[in-house]
Amino acid sequence: MFLTLDVFSPPGGLRCIQCVDQKEGQPCQSDYMKLVNATKGLGHEYLVKNCSEEYNQTFCMIETYYSGGEVKSFMRDCSDGKTFSFTDEVKFPRLLQVKGDNFTTCSYRLTANFHVCLSLCESDFCNAPRAPPPNETCNGTDNATCSARSLVLGFLPGVPLFSHVFVLPLLAFALSLLVVN
Repeated sequence: MFLTLDVFSPPGGLRCIQCVDQKEGQPCQSDYMKLVNATKGLGHEYLVKNCSEEYNQTFCMIETYYSGGEVKSFMRDCSDGKTFSFTDEVKFPRLLQVKGDNFTTCSYRLTANFHVCLSLCESDFCNAPRAPPPNETCNGTDNATCSARSLVLGFLPGVPLFSHVFVLPLLAFALSLLVVN
């Protein structure tokens, strides 16, 4: 039995991180400790948005625009699953079918050398980096290592281990070996 204590828990609603960058390496993409601390209620409240209560939106999202191989826009925000920053100016039918499973889907516009990626998810702060596990520390000086460690070890709260993006393909492969043999 596990007990989770959430120190920063406003009443009801889906909470997402909200921020935007206009080029590679800015804080919304790379200041992992600030984003993690915001999810824990340790400052940076301006980064937290109650999406369902205030905006009637049911997903958190990450949307990234690339042009010429460079990030031109990176957003973390709420979404209704239908309306995005690209829906009015450029049509990407594939992106309008993205599910809230936290997998990233991308679409490319060859004529404009334009590439958009979208990820939707449905749990609190699922569009934020994960904190390191309790027995490890992340001092914020090595963001790449902290982020990678969180991706591998910092499974989403309440999500079973077997549904994690890295574990599911490995589990499927292992099961296929059992069936073949």
